Amino acid sequence: MEKKLLLLIGANIKFTVQIEEMLSVNFHIHTVESVHSGYNLAIKYLPDIILIDQTSVGTESLKNLSHFKSSHFLNKILLVLHSAKEEKSTVEAYFNSEVDLFLYNSQTFKEISKLIINELNKVQYLTNYWRDSFMGLFNLMPYPVVLLQNEMIVSMNDAFRRTFHIERFKRVNISEFVHYRNKSKVVNILKKFSRNYHMKESIDAELLLNSKKVKMGKIYFSKLDKMISGQFIMMIYFSKEEDFLNGDVLNDMENKVSKKESNKEDQRFLNFHFTRREKEVLELLCSGYRTKGISDALCITEKTIEKHRSNIMKKTNCDTILESVLFALNHRIIELNYVS
Repeated sequence: MEKKLLLLIGANIKFTVQIEEMLSVNFHIHTVESVHSGYNLAIKYLPDIILIDQTSVGTESLKNLSHFKSSHFLNKILLVLHSAKEEKSTVEAYFNSEVDLFLYNSQTFKEISKLIINELNKVQYLTNYWRDSFMGLFNLMPYPVVLLQNEMIVSMNDAFRRTFHIERFKRVNISEFVHYRNKSKVVNILKKFSRNYHMKESIDAELLLNSKKVKMGKIYFSKLDKMISGQFIMMIYFSKEEDFLNGDVLNDMENKVSKKESNKEDQRFLNFHFTRREKEVLELLCSGYRTKGISDALCITEKTIEKHRSNIMKKTNCDTILESVLFALNHRIIELNYVS
């Protein structure tokens, strides 16, 4: 059975060492001393459990604890809080809506370990939660996207087929679409990524659009689950410049004309502009934030957020906020921080 991933947030070295000794058989454990750093690490690794030692980080540092559950990418994670026994009624009343399991310093480390394992087994964790969420948008993505099993493509979206001129799906190695100058670089980073527990990686590479045409793009890798043997996503973003490298003068001229026409099309669509606040709302939506999480992050009311969402949909002439987000990504109005 593959180990789960536990993120331990706490500054008490004795507590950390004891937890590692008791749970190392069942978990890979990452430790960090502050809640702020813990949140950033959680977004990066998407652990199965987050254990916060409130006795060492203090109650004040937990004021933004709700952020862990407001993120789409973290709201399925088991959140455990370890507190002092005398503060039981206070912490349970204050953090009941965010915390899944409360532990106390009156319990032995053996008892704590057993409770954590039992809670994880009791909860029906959908290891494919991120996969299922992503697959719902797979063919709506405006950029080329594939699902990889190691280095083999097991599925590709329509944008990938169009970009790389593929008439029908075939199970091939991703290196077949990479220029020979970059093959070893891409394969090595892919192998390293698949063996490690971080959830995202990126690399610049020259990509083969067909037998003659090569274009520089940025490749983003992101895992769909935390299993080392699991599948993960590869997304490709091309720079705005038409950086073709085939040396064919006629094709190069055609590409420049095509670029000019594309720019005209962009101008036709982008005869409006988003306000700074609207862009911030869009970027947080892309990061998986819900309305309450956006409200906390930007310090504005949920009613104001709904007004921004309405304005965004009107400006993009879209019926849903998802369509507006895809429109903004497709026209480079905002950048997707993957998904990172």
